[in-house]
Formats: sequence, C-alpha cells, structure tokens
Amino acid sequence: LAPGARAFVAWWLAGAAGGVLLGRHGYPHYFQQLLPPLALAAAAGGRRMLGGGGVDRWDRALRALAALVLVAGAWALLPLFAAPGGIRASWWDAGHIRLGVSADVAAWIRAHAPPGPGIFIAGSEPQIAYLTGRRLPTRWLATGTLATDAPGIAAERERWLAALDAPGVTVAVFCAADHSWREGASRPDIAAELRKRVLERLGRPPWRAAGAMPGYTIYVKFVGSGLDM
Repeated sequence: LAPGARAFVAWWLAGAAGGVLLGRHGYPHYFQQLLPPLALAAAAGGRRMLGGGGVDRWDRALRALAALVLVAGAWALLPLFAAPGGIRASWWDAGHIRLGVSADVAAWIRAHAPPGPGIFIAGSEPQIAYLTGRRLPTRWLATGTLATDAPGIAAERERWLAALDAPGVTVAVFCAADHSWREGASRPDIAAELRKRVLERLGRPPWRAAGAMPGYTIYVKFVGSGLDM
C-alpha cells in the first residue's frame, strides 16, 4: 500500500476497533466491522513480508493496531468457550444473557414444547426463534424498540401483545435481563409497564410456565385439558 493508503487503513482500523470497544458486550457479530481493514492490513503485511522493503511509521502503527485488536478479540471471545455448562461469560457484562444460553433454550423448546409454527419472544433474543425453526408472530425483533413514545407505537404494542392469542403461537419465552428490554430510544417506564403486562398475560391460562434457564422462563400454551395444537 502507498503511504497515504496505509494511513487510511490505520485510521479505519482504529475507528472500527473503537466501535467494537464501545459496544461493551463482546458479541461475535460486533467484530464484523473489523474484517475489511484487517483484511487490507493483512494483505499489505503479507506482500511486504514476501517482497521485502523497509518499515515506516504507518507499518508500525498497523502492526500495533492489529495486535491490539487480536488481543481484545481473544479477551472478549475466550470466555464464551471457557464457561461451564450452558452459561457463557461475556466481556464486561457478566450479568447479561448469553448467546450460549439462547442455544440451550432453543434446544429445550425443540425437545419439549408443543408443535406449532410460531414463538413469542418477550425480550431481544430473536435468535431463539431462528434456532427453533419457528416464526415470530410480528415484525418486532427487539422488545426494546416497542418501549418508546414514537407515533403509532402504542398500537403496535397492543398488536404485539395480541400475538399471544394467535393459534399457531404455542410457546413463549420471557427474557428477564434488563438489556433485553432496552434500546437507544426506549423509555424505562414504558418498558417496565410492558414487562408487567407480558407477565400478567403469561401468568394465566392458556399459558403455563414449563421450563426455566438462567435469565429465561419458557411458557407453553394449554387449552382445556390438553396442549393447544
């Protein structure tokens, strides 16, 4: 790379690394923004190693940044594989719900929940629907986006809650972690009221608590004396 291009890649890599660090959670998809500048830096470094040549300040900066990114990535991702059981620790936020626990919840649902095409997720873990092969009944993937005072959002909250009565929705997952109910524009008071209403609905027939994992409660739908098929 030319000196000007190396400077650009160095700043790009630094900015992307800052974005990853600001995310705080260390989820794997947060690191995707690092791939383009890292690929360019790796290509330029490989060409230099094969073709020789001197090392200028931008080469040294790229090497230092790449090393920092690799160390930060290892720090963030290693606990995901080292934690016991289904609970995966995460960088800076040990109290948050883990992607590994989401997979365990999905496995429980596949093994024990009544059949049906739909699943209601009260929280911001839509990956559970994907892992179970079921569909969310509304277009809202993250509950926190419903906890705002945006125009028309109150009606959307009612439609979202009404999905609990949809015949094909036979399983519901309640996520207890606070971050599952927050987004950038969400209001704590609206989120608290929404949580309360969801729990009230899930606490009475035809819903019944059937399973639990750290941070999650799994509900299944019963009608009369049998499962709602």
